[in-house]
Amino acid sequence: VGIFQCDSWALYSSQALELAPGVVSRVIHSNMMCEMGGQFITALNLGIFLALYRQILQDGDFLGAEWLVKVDPDTVWAPARLQHYL
Repeated sequence: VGIFQCDSWALYSSQALELAPGVVSRVIHSNMMCEMGGQFITALNLGIFLALYRQILQDGDFLGAEWLVKVDPDTVWAPARLQHYL
């Protein structure tokens, strides 16, 4: 279960972190902190996502993929189930 079952994957963070042997996060050169607010007091994190997708575009690893999924670290996710519907 999780992103490691995908044909290709990448992890992004504000610093390079070795999460397991051979599993290192890619760096986003941006402040990862955001304010809370808006009508529903949610994370105002548009700037973080823009920085993430700029880095994804720059890395270009997605170019051979048919689809791209952003998954949060606390998501329980089964790629094979999603792939069935795509």
